[in-house]
Amino acid sequence: MDSALLQSANPALVAAAVSLGCNQTRHRGTLGGNIANASPAADTVPALLAFDAQVRLLRKDGERSMPLKEFLVGPGKTKLAPGELIHSVTFSRLSGSWGAAFQKLGKRNGMAISVVSVAAAVVLDPAGMVRDARVALGSVAPTGARSPRVEKMLIGREASPGVIQDAANAVVADISPISDVRSTAEYRRYAACILTRRALEQAIEQAKGRLK
Repeated sequence: MDSALLQSANPALVAAAVSLGCNQTRHRGTLGGNIANASPAADTVPALLAFDAQVRLLRKDGERSMPLKEFLVGPGKTKLAPGELIHSVTFSRLSGSWGAAFQKLGKRNGMAISVVSVAAAVVLDPAGMVRDARVALGSVAPTGARSPRVEKMLIGREASPGVIQDAANAVVADISPISDVRSTAEYRRYAACILTRRALEQAIEQAKGRLK
């Protein structure tokens, strides 16, 4: 979390890690553990999905890699085979005028399991149009997942407040939240739209700061 390299490569992941648990959990826990636990509410997963992360798995007689989106199968379920462990997680840096942000809603400010979490990464072209957009959410489906509808509504368009709001509202078509002890499904849908807009606004503001 204190890594300048990581902060420069994926600020959304840093923000997600900072929001996770308490100091003791963050000092003892690992990124691989947060992923392998396969909780729909895993905070680091949306930030990794937004960067097309790959998981490298090791076993006694070899290794294999796969996209994180394929590694996660369902609540508490992954494609980790007996005798395998997560060796590392990799993702590619974004280039050009880009920004990335993470937003989380919990029942309290600290040590909270996410009611909804959103990571967004946006790349702008020299004219300020959206060249690339990635939006991933947690706690609103059996696994963390991207929102292709939101991404499609942004790419090739001006990053204006109206476009951002319309895209954020479209997120409800890509999620399937449940009601549980932390929230109702209806409230999760409502919160997902708000957090998606906030994450996009923050990411786009960063990207605009990199425009030359």
